[in-house]
Amino acid sequence: WSLPYNALPRDEGMWGAMPLVVFGCEPDEETVAIADRAAVPLTVTTAELAAARGRIKKIKNRLLTLDAPVEDKLAAAVRLGICDTIQLYTEKPPKGSKNNFGLNAYQFWAKMLTQPKQRLSWEKQFPAGLPMYAGLTSAYHFAFLFGKGAAQDAERGMYADFLEEAAMLLDIPALSEAAAQFRAAASAWQELPGVLLPDDVQPFAESRELLLRKHTLFLERGSAALEEIQAINHRLGDIRETMTADFPLTQEEVVAFRERLAGKILAIHDAEETAVQSLQDAIA
Repeated sequence: WSLPYNALPRDEGMWGAMPLVVFGCEPDEETVAIADRAAVPLTVTTAELAAARGRIKKIKNRLLTLDAPVEDKLAAAVRLGICDTIQLYTEKPPKGSKNNFGLNAYQFWAKMLTQPKQRLSWEKQFPAGLPMYAGLTSAYHFAFLFGKGAAQDAERGMYADFLEEAAMLLDIPALSEAAAQFRAAASAWQELPGVLLPDDVQPFAESRELLLRKHTLFLERGSAALEEIQAINHRLGDIRETMTADFPLTQEEVVAFRERLAGKILAIHDAEETAVQSLQDAIA
Protein backbone atom coordinates (compact mmCIF):
# COMPACT_ATOMS: atom_id res chain seq x y z
CA TRP A 1 0.00 0.00 0.00
CA SER A 2 2.83 2.35 0.83
CA LEU A 3 5.02 1.58 -2.19
CA PRO A 4 5.82 4.88 -3.94
CA TYR A 5 4.39 3.97 -7.35
CA ASN A 6 0.91 3.81 -5.78
CA ALA A 7 1.07 7.60 -5.25
CA LEU A 8 -0.92 7.43 -2.02
CA PRO A 9 -0.43 9.96 0.80
CA ARG A 10 1.12 8.68 3.99
CA ASP A 11 -1.64 7.87 6.44
CA GLU A 12 -1.12 5.88 9.62
CA GLY A 13 -4.73 4.76 9.41
CA MET A 14 -4.33 3.38 5.88
CA TRP A 15 -3.69 -0.35 5.80
CA GLY A 16 -3.85 -2.79 2.96
CA ALA A 17 -1.86 -5.55 1.33
CA MET A 18 -2.00 -7.10 -2.12
CA PRO A 19 0.13 -9.88 -3.60
CA LEU A 20 2.80 -8.81 -6.05
CA VAL A 21 5.64 -10.53 -7.87
CA VAL A 22 9.31 -9.66 -7.47
CA PHE A 23 10.99 -10.98 -10.62
CA GLY A 24 14.40 -9.37 -10.38
CA CYS A 25 16.72 -8.64 -7.48
CA GLU A 26 20.50 -8.37 -7.59
CA PRO A 27 22.31 -8.89 -4.25
CA ASP A 28 24.77 -6.09 -4.96
CA GLU A 29 22.09 -3.58 -5.99
CA GLU A 30 19.54 -1.67 -3.96
CA THR A 31 16.55 -2.04 -6.29
CA VAL A 32 14.06 -4.76 -7.13
CA ALA A 33 11.88 -5.23 -10.21
CA ILE A 34 8.19 -5.81 -9.52
CA ALA A 35 5.15 -6.98 -11.49
CA ASP A 36 2.08 -5.38 -9.94
CA ARG A 37 -0.98 -4.63 -12.16
CA ALA A 38 0.82 -2.27 -14.57
CA ALA A 39 1.77 -3.49 -18.04
CA VAL A 40 5.35 -2.35 -17.44
CA PRO A 41 7.93 -3.31 -14.79
CA LEU A 42 7.96 -1.30 -11.57
CA THR A 43 11.11 -0.56 -9.60
CA VAL A 44 11.52 0.28 -5.91
CA THR A 45 14.43 0.22 -3.51
CA THR A 46 15.01 -2.78 -1.29
CA ALA A 47 14.36 -0.56 1.74
CA GLU A 48 10.98 0.60 0.34
CA LEU A 49 9.97 -2.99 -0.34
CA ALA A 50 11.06 -4.14 3.12
CA ALA A 51 9.09 -1.34 4.79
CA ALA A 52 5.96 -2.11 2.76
CA ARG A 53 6.16 -5.85 3.45
CA GLY A 54 6.65 -5.27 7.16
CA ARG A 55 3.80 -2.79 7.58
CA ILE A 56 1.25 -5.36 8.76
CA LYS A 57 2.90 -7.52 11.39
CA LYS A 58 0.47 -10.44 11.27
CA ILE A 59 1.36 -11.07 7.63
CA LYS A 60 4.88 -11.87 8.89
CA ASN A 61 6.68 -10.79 5.70
CA ARG A 62 5.46 -13.93 3.95
CA LEU A 63 7.09 -15.03 0.70
CA LEU A 64 6.04 -17.65 -1.84
CA THR A 65 8.26 -18.97 -4.60
CA LEU A 66 6.30 -19.67 -7.77
CA ASP A 67 6.99 -22.94 -9.51
CA ALA A 68 5.77 -24.09 -12.90
CA PRO A 69 2.07 -25.05 -12.82
CA VAL A 70 1.14 -28.74 -12.51
CA GLU A 71 -1.02 -29.23 -15.57
CA ASP A 72 -2.51 -32.49 -14.30
CA LYS A 73 -4.26 -30.51 -11.56
CA LEU A 74 -5.64 -27.80 -13.83
CA ALA A 75 -9.04 -29.31 -14.65
CA ALA A 76 -9.82 -30.08 -11.01
CA ALA A 77 -8.70 -26.60 -9.95
CA VAL A 78 -10.92 -24.96 -12.58
CA ARG A 79 -13.96 -26.96 -11.47
CA LEU A 80 -13.32 -26.14 -7.81
CA GLY A 81 -12.87 -22.47 -8.69
CA ILE A 82 -16.25 -22.40 -10.40
CA CYS A 83 -17.86 -24.06 -7.38
CA ASP A 84 -16.26 -21.42 -5.13
CA THR A 85 -17.75 -18.69 -7.30
CA ILE A 86 -21.23 -20.16 -6.96
CA GLN A 87 -20.78 -20.53 -3.21
CA LEU A 88 -19.72 -16.89 -2.77
CA TYR A 89 -22.80 -15.75 -4.65
CA THR A 90 -25.37 -17.95 -2.95
CA GLU A 91 -24.19 -19.34 0.40
CA LYS A 92 -22.92 -18.13 3.75
CA PRO A 93 -19.78 -16.03 3.24
CA PRO A 94 -16.40 -17.25 4.52
CA LYS A 95 -16.16 -14.24 6.82
CA GLY A 96 -18.27 -11.23 7.74
CA SER A 97 -21.85 -10.28 7.08
CA LYS A 98 -23.89 -11.97 4.35
CA ASN A 99 -24.87 -8.45 3.28
CA ASN A 100 -21.34 -7.93 1.97
CA PHE A 101 -21.26 -10.89 -0.41
CA GLY A 102 -23.00 -12.27 -3.46
CA LEU A 103 -26.55 -11.66 -4.50
CA ASN A 104 -27.54 -10.52 -1.00
CA ALA A 105 -25.13 -7.60 -1.24
CA TYR A 106 -26.95 -6.02 -4.18
CA GLN A 107 -30.31 -6.20 -2.42
CA PHE A 108 -28.85 -4.80 0.79
CA TRP A 109 -27.15 -1.92 -1.05
CA ALA A 110 -30.38 -0.98 -2.81
CA LYS A 111 -32.25 -1.14 0.49
CA MET A 112 -29.75 1.16 2.21
CA LEU A 113 -30.10 3.66 -0.65
CA THR A 114 -33.89 3.84 -0.55
CA GLN A 115 -34.81 3.33 3.12
CA PRO A 116 -33.37 6.34 4.99
CA LYS A 117 -34.47 5.19 8.45
CA GLN A 118 -32.31 2.07 8.33
CA ARG A 119 -29.32 2.15 10.70
CA LEU A 120 -26.79 1.86 7.85
CA SER A 121 -28.74 3.84 5.28
CA TRP A 122 -26.96 6.15 2.87
CA GLU A 123 -28.99 8.99 4.37
CA LYS A 124 -27.15 8.39 7.65
CA GLN A 125 -23.81 7.05 6.44
CA PHE A 126 -23.36 9.15 3.28
CA PRO A 127 -25.57 12.26 3.56
CA ALA A 128 -25.45 15.02 0.95
CA GLY A 129 -22.09 16.75 0.86
CA LEU A 130 -18.61 15.35 1.20
CA PRO A 131 -19.79 12.00 2.69
CA MET A 132 -22.00 11.26 -0.34
CA TYR A 133 -19.25 12.27 -2.76
CA ALA A 134 -16.79 10.04 -0.87
CA GLY A 135 -19.23 7.14 -0.95
CA LEU A 136 -19.83 7.44 -4.69
CA THR A 137 -16.17 7.81 -5.65
CA SER A 138 -15.20 4.96 -3.32
CA ALA A 139 -17.84 2.68 -4.84
CA TYR A 140 -16.57 3.53 -8.33
CA HIS A 141 -12.94 3.01 -7.35
CA PHE A 142 -13.38 -0.37 -5.72
CA ALA A 143 -15.90 -1.77 -8.22
CA PHE A 144 -14.13 -0.70 -11.40
CA LEU A 145 -10.51 0.28 -10.71
CA PHE A 146 -8.93 -1.26 -7.62
CA GLY A 147 -6.77 -4.20 -8.72
CA LYS A 148 -8.52 -4.38 -12.09
CA GLY A 149 -7.76 -3.86 -15.76
CA ALA A 150 -9.12 -1.13 -18.00
CA ALA A 151 -12.54 -2.68 -18.76
CA GLN A 152 -15.37 -0.95 -16.90
CA ASP A 153 -17.40 -4.11 -16.26
CA ALA A 154 -16.23 -5.29 -12.81
CA GLU A 155 -14.25 -8.02 -14.66
CA ARG A 156 -17.40 -9.97 -15.60
CA GLY A 157 -16.13 -10.01 -19.19
CA MET A 158 -12.88 -11.57 -17.99
CA TYR A 159 -14.83 -14.19 -16.06
CA ALA A 160 -16.86 -14.94 -19.19
CA ASP A 161 -13.58 -15.49 -21.08
CA PHE A 162 -12.51 -17.91 -18.35
CA LEU A 163 -15.78 -19.84 -18.66
CA GLU A 164 -15.33 -20.15 -22.43
CA GLU A 165 -11.93 -21.74 -21.82
CA ALA A 166 -13.32 -23.89 -19.00
CA ALA A 167 -16.05 -25.20 -21.33
CA MET A 168 -13.34 -26.65 -23.56
CA LEU A 169 -11.04 -27.82 -20.78
CA LEU A 170 -13.80 -29.59 -18.83
CA ASP A 171 -15.77 -30.59 -21.93
CA ILE A 172 -18.92 -28.93 -20.56
CA PRO A 173 -20.49 -26.98 -23.46
CA ALA A 174 -23.14 -25.53 -21.12
CA LEU A 175 -20.44 -23.34 -19.58
CA SER A 176 -20.46 -21.33 -22.80
CA GLU A 177 -24.08 -20.44 -22.11
CA ALA A 178 -23.09 -19.35 -18.61
CA ALA A 179 -20.35 -17.27 -20.20
CA ALA A 180 -22.97 -15.53 -22.36
CA GLN A 181 -25.00 -14.72 -19.25
CA PHE A 182 -21.94 -13.25 -17.53
CA ARG A 183 -21.37 -11.09 -20.62
CA ALA A 184 -24.92 -9.80 -20.14
CA ALA A 185 -24.01 -9.05 -16.53
CA ALA A 186 -20.90 -7.25 -17.77
CA SER A 187 -23.10 -5.02 -19.93
CA ALA A 188 -25.23 -4.19 -16.88
CA TRP A 189 -22.11 -3.34 -14.88
CA GLN A 190 -20.84 -1.07 -17.66
CA GLU A 191 -23.84 1.20 -17.12
CA LEU A 192 -23.12 1.68 -13.41
CA PRO A 193 -20.19 4.18 -13.62
CA GLY A 194 -22.42 6.70 -15.37
CA VAL A 195 -25.04 6.30 -12.65
CA LEU A 196 -22.61 6.53 -9.73
CA LEU A 197 -20.88 9.61 -11.18
CA PRO A 198 -23.19 10.89 -13.94
CA ASP A 199 -22.31 13.21 -16.80
CA ASP A 200 -25.01 15.73 -15.89
CA VAL A 201 -23.37 16.49 -12.52
CA GLN A 202 -20.17 18.23 -13.57
CA PRO A 203 -17.91 17.57 -10.53
CA PHE A 204 -19.06 13.95 -10.43
CA ALA A 205 -18.36 13.44 -14.13
CA GLU A 206 -14.96 15.12 -13.87
CA SER A 207 -14.07 12.96 -10.89
CA ARG A 208 -14.98 9.78 -12.79
CA GLU A 209 -12.88 10.85 -15.77
CA LEU A 210 -9.92 11.74 -13.56
CA LEU A 211 -10.06 8.50 -11.59
CA LEU A 212 -10.20 6.46 -14.79
CA ARG A 213 -7.41 8.52 -16.36
CA LYS A 214 -5.20 7.99 -13.31
CA HIS A 215 -5.89 4.26 -13.37
CA THR A 216 -5.17 3.99 -17.09
CA LEU A 217 -1.94 5.96 -16.78
CA PHE A 218 -0.68 3.57 -14.12
CA LEU A 219 -1.66 0.46 -16.08
CA GLU A 220 0.02 1.71 -19.24
CA ARG A 221 3.08 3.52 -17.91
CA GLY A 222 3.57 2.63 -14.25
CA SER A 223 5.99 4.87 -12.36
CA ALA A 224 6.74 6.89 -15.49
CA ALA A 225 3.30 8.48 -15.12
CA LEU A 226 3.80 9.41 -11.47
CA GLU A 227 3.97 13.17 -12.07
CA GLU A 228 0.71 13.16 -14.05
CA ILE A 229 -0.94 10.94 -11.46
CA GLN A 230 0.06 13.32 -8.68
CA ALA A 231 -1.42 16.24 -10.66
CA ILE A 232 -4.69 14.31 -10.97
CA ASN A 233 -4.63 13.61 -7.23
CA HIS A 234 -4.25 17.35 -6.62
CA ARG A 235 -7.25 18.16 -8.82
CA LEU A 236 -9.34 15.46 -7.13
CA GLY A 237 -8.40 17.05 -3.80
CA ASP A 238 -9.66 20.41 -5.04
CA ILE A 239 -13.00 18.89 -6.08
CA ARG A 240 -13.30 17.14 -2.75
CA GLU A 241 -12.87 20.45 -0.91
CA THR A 242 -15.85 21.97 -2.76
CA MET A 243 -18.26 19.23 -1.73
CA THR A 244 -19.04 20.62 1.73
CA ALA A 245 -19.71 24.23 0.77
CA ASP A 246 -20.97 23.77 -2.79
CA PHE A 247 -22.58 20.33 -3.17
CA PRO A 248 -24.16 20.12 -6.65
CA LEU A 249 -27.47 18.42 -5.69
CA THR A 250 -30.49 19.58 -3.72
CA GLN A 251 -32.01 17.24 -1.15
CA GLU A 252 -34.82 16.31 -3.55
CA GLU A 253 -32.25 15.56 -6.24
CA VAL A 254 -30.27 13.45 -3.77
CA VAL A 255 -33.34 11.28 -3.09
CA ALA A 256 -33.99 10.82 -6.80
CA PHE A 257 -30.30 10.09 -7.37
CA ARG A 258 -30.30 7.30 -4.78
CA GLU A 259 -33.44 5.78 -6.27
CA ARG A 260 -31.86 5.68 -9.76
CA LEU A 261 -28.73 4.12 -8.33
CA ALA A 262 -30.75 1.49 -6.45
CA GLY A 263 -32.62 0.63 -9.65
CA LYS A 264 -29.38 0.05 -11.53
CA ILE A 265 -27.97 -2.09 -8.71
CA LEU A 266 -31.09 -4.27 -8.73
CA ALA A 267 -30.77 -4.63 -12.51
CA ILE A 268 -27.22 -5.92 -11.97
CA HIS A 269 -28.59 -8.27 -9.29
CA ASP A 270 -31.09 -9.73 -11.75
CA ALA A 271 -28.46 -10.19 -14.48
CA GLU A 272 -26.07 -11.87 -12.07
CA GLU A 273 -28.77 -14.08 -10.59
CA THR A 274 -29.51 -15.40 -14.08
CA ALA A 275 -25.80 -15.88 -14.76
CA VAL A 276 -25.21 -17.76 -11.51
CA GLN A 277 -28.21 -20.02 -12.11
CA SER A 278 -26.82 -20.82 -15.56
CA LEU A 279 -23.46 -21.59 -13.96
CA GLN A 280 -25.07 -23.88 -11.38
CA ASP A 281 -26.98 -25.74 -14.07
CA ALA A 282 -23.82 -26.22 -16.13
CA ILE A 283 -21.58 -27.52 -13.36
CA ALA A 284 -24.17 -29.69 -11.54
